[in-house]
Amino acid sequence: MKKSKISAIEIAQLYNRWIEESRLVRSSHTVDSYEITVNQFIHYVETECKMNMKSFDAMKCYSKSMIEDWLRWLQEKGYCTPQSCNVRLSNLRSFLKYLSSEDYKYAELYLSSMAVERRNAEKTKIYGVSKRGIEALLDSIDTSTDIGIRDYVLWELVYKTAMRIGEALSIRLKHLNLYAEKPFVTVVGKRSKVRTAYLQPKLAENLRNYVIHIFGKNNDGESFLFFSRVNGKDQPMTTKGAELRLKKYAKIANEVCKDVPIDLHPHQLRHARATHLLEKLNIIQLSKFLGHEDVSTTMRYLDLTEEHS
Repeated sequence: MKKSKISAIEIAQLYNRWIEESRLVRSSHTVDSYEITVNQFIHYVETECKMNMKSFDAMKCYSKSMIEDWLRWLQEKGYCTPQSCNVRLSNLRSFLKYLSSEDYKYAELYLSSMAVERRNAEKTKIYGVSKRGIEALLDSIDTSTDIGIRDYVLWELVYKTAMRIGEALSIRLKHLNLYAEKPFVTVVGKRSKVRTAYLQPKLAENLRNYVIHIFGKNNDGESFLFFSRVNGKDQPMTTKGAELRLKKYAKIANEVCKDVPIDLHPHQLRHARATHLLEKLNIIQLSKFLGHEDVSTTMRYLDLTEEHS
């Protein structure tokens, strides 16, 4: 068997292992992004570079020039914006870093990817929602159904804890501590960083009622807090599905309160909570609340200057 084919098989096996291990510590949104990235890269390698299993050469496939050509192709074909290209590059680097950690012979592949420059991309400004808009959004949700109850608790949780949507959707029942003196939920954020999000009394009460209503008092703890019924089976709620639900409520709320944008995105709720809390917290406290490692990240996130610190 040729050396190139052995490498192709090994890399495919390590890829499957990487995805499975990522599912244990990453949000479903992140894992989906990983899979999209690798599929796009393989598609490019096979269709544009005419490289298949028989002609596979790991060093050529993951070379600096190959990755740069791939990113250029993504932009030229309109598959990705510069911002999305940077996400794809970051994802591919994560995979190659995993390869190098599993077998040092792949270290050169990871180093090649690190030599690729990120695309020039303008930072998209995030606009939040007013407190009145948040109230209108939550009031637009019909809580007479199980789905409505789920959606209300989801968006209340996302707003009041300033969670990323991927963090919220990755919560399992075992991550909840709703009967502690100070109720909290354990959240796995970016780069698998674990943090504690404390819950306000009303939110904790709503979560307790939701868990009892949907799951009953007996549960295995492994069930996802927010799920959808697909073909008769409970599946983790997807980011795309959650975004579509949010836009549905935003459209309803916009008829009552124009502070709610029709194209509302989950991250705008996190941003809204951050700006609202800035009225009560200093920038250091807010940075810790958001789970940022560096206060400068919080300042850039909110478009603040040093005079706010």
